[in-house]
Amino acid sequence: MKNILWVLLFFSFHSYAQTITTPLMASLKNPNYFTNETGRAIYLTGSHSWNTLQDWGSDDSIQPIDFTGFVDMLVSHHHNCTLLWTTELPTFRFHNFHELSKTLEAPPDLFNATPFPWERTGPGNASDGKPKFDLTRFNQAYFDRLRAPKHPSTPST
Repeated sequence: MKNILWVLLFFSFHSYAQTITTPLMASLKNPNYFTNETGRAIYLTGSHSWNTLQDWGSDDSIQPIDFTGFVDMLVSHHHNCTLLWTTELPTFRFHNFHELSKTLEAPPDLFNATPFPWERTGPGNASDGKPKFDLTRFNQAYFDRLRAPKHPSTPST
C-alpha cells in the first residue's frame, strides 16, 4: 500500500473521556500503551473508512463523504480515535489495494481524489490531464479540511 499515507486523529469527548491536552507518549512501564501527561494509560479504540480526509469519485464526479455522520458513528460507539487516509495519487485504481471494488455490477476501477496538499497550477498537465502540482505552493483547502473534522462535543483548540 505504498500509495496511501495516513494521519491519526484523536477525539476527546467530554461525556466519555478526559480531554487530551498534550501529545500522548509511550508508557515507560509498557511501550505497548500510550499515556497522558500524568502517566495514566489511555486506551485507543476506533473505526476508519478509506476516504475520510479526501473525497473520492469516478469519471471526475467527486462524492463528498458525510464526515459529520462518520464522527456521529464514532461517538455513538464510544470511539476516541480514527485514521484519516489520503492517497498520494489524484487518479488511482481502487482494486490495486482493496478487493471490495470487484462487485457483480463491475464498477469503474479508476477513481479520482481531492483535495491534495499542493495547488494544481501547472505549468503543463499531469498524466491525468489536469494541471501539474506546484510543490512550492500549498493548497490551503487541504489543510483547512485536515483541521475541520470536529464534532460539536469536541473541545476547541
